[in-house]
Amino acid sequence: MSRIIDILNTENPVLILTDGCDIICTDCPNNINGKCKNHAKVNAIDKSCLAEYGLDFGTEIRWNDLKKLAYDKIIIPEKIPEVCKDCSWQCKTNK
Repeated sequence: MSRIIDILNTENPVLILTDGCDIICTDCPNNINGKCKNHAKVNAIDKSCLAEYGLDFGTEIRWNDLKKLAYDKIIIPEKIPEVCKDCSWQCKTNK
């Protein structure tokens, strides 16, 4: 994941917000033949984030714009425990 984040930060690509596995999920151990083993849990967290951002699946957005939304709408107001309550990742904010 660190390699992917480095690429995102360097290239600032346009992303399409998807409902399900995508290219970022390629090496995830929970990606079983293109289907997330934890789809319901991950999808609930994704929907919570999208609601905070005011976006929907299918939206195209540059990485830096999405990252700014995450900081402004979730990280800075300290909503990670609420929005990501079922997430097992130990998020780092790098403020």
